[in-house]
Amino acid sequence: MEFLKRHYEKLILLFLLVAFIISMIHVLRIIQQTREVTEESLQIPSRKADYEPQDPKAADFDVAARFQKTGLTWRPSVAREKGNEEHFSDLVIPFAMARCPHCSKIIPRSYFQGGPEANKERKEGQKEIPPGKCPLCDGELIQPPEKKGPIWKVTAEDADGDGMSDVDEGKYGFDKTNPHDGCMDKDGDGFSNVYEIKMGTNPTDPRSRPPLWYRLKLSALRRVELPITFRALNANNSDDKQKWDIQLNTKDDRGRERTQIEMLGSIITLDKKEYKIYDILRKQTEIPGQTKDGTKLIKDESVIYLEQCDGNGKDKLEMQVGQKVYSSNPKAILIDTGMKDKVYICDIREVFTMGSRAIGTTRYRLKSIDPKKMTAQLEDPTKFEGDTTLDPAGTSMLVTKDGQIPEEMLVRHDVVEPGMDEFGIGVGRSRR
Repeated sequence: MEFLKRHYEKLILLFLLVAFIISMIHVLRIIQQTREVTEESLQIPSRKADYEPQDPKAADFDVAARFQKTGLTWRPSVAREKGNEEHFSDLVIPFAMARCPHCSKIIPRSYFQGGPEANKERKEGQKEIPPGKCPLCDGELIQPPEKKGPIWKVTAEDADGDGMSDVDEGKYGFDKTNPHDGCMDKDGDGFSNVYEIKMGTNPTDPRSRPPLWYRLKLSALRRVELPITFRALNANNSDDKQKWDIQLNTKDDRGRERTQIEMLGSIITLDKKEYKIYDILRKQTEIPGQTKDGTKLIKDESVIYLEQCDGNGKDKLEMQVGQKVYSSNPKAILIDTGMKDKVYICDIREVFTMGSRAIGTTRYRLKSIDPKKMTAQLEDPTKFEGDTTLDPAGTSMLVTKDGQIPEEMLVRHDVVEPGMDEFGIGVGRSRR
């Protein structure tokens, strides 16, 4: 210690000298390395492309050939000249399209117009198109009816040509000079004035009306998405299915999500029915080449199986993690032509109510559907004897795609009384 006290200044200087020498050696090495830098060493190394070069002349890029492989016949694409279209682009070739009622695929409208019309555009190598057949599913197609003009004409008995005679218009207080009040609905029962007069009911009395099911049209038969999602399966480190947790997310009528945890054997309400979770399939696979913090990522593809709790065991559902869930059976999409934007989505045996307090209500039950004929048979849920499919007037409550009311007698929701244009379209405030 005495030595350090007497020579500590020299020792500090010695330490600084050694540090200085080491720093100088390090600087000299850096200078030496910079002299060795070449243009090649500064080049960024290239990596292998993560895509495969493609030949634009390959068969996969031959658009015409690929269109022929689809079996569909398309009209030739030719340059277009601008006409009176408000939005025009020569980059887009318009085609008249329609949806097949069997496979729900979009196909050229010419297929609905029969084989001869569609075969006019058939290219060499394509199979001949049978009359009225879908090229994708061979389902029968019905030729669409030609567009018809207005059936009403001005006559001596009907001065304004709205389908109602001047006598009837005077009887019910309508305007004999207004050609648009025939398609209006004065009493708000969902039936036009002209149709009520034809049916012998009072167009000014909401309680005097035809049966409400007359307003229905069968728009489509399809499976609909259910407001539930299977989010995750937690096995809780056990092979016993009874101990597994099932996370489900459901949506209410306002679109708000709610999370619920269920187990094997749980009863859940879905699509106005009660279902029991009767089995679980746990399926988890590693995602190749993907890791997080050194741990391989797992994809959950587990499935839960549900069956309806009404004793028949016919209606069953499968739900896979993260996938949309659809009804097991097709539902009837019924459009209420008397009420704007009103749609009933019904399953077989489901009851729905039409009407209001002002016009009276009627309950109907969907008894059966016929996909081939595109019809839906309704029945009276309050009847327990006799033929339940007949309404009080003895008419079978069979809803078709055309409906009971002729197109020209439907209520026009876009027509208003004040300020109408030449086409009968209201420019004022709508009555509905």
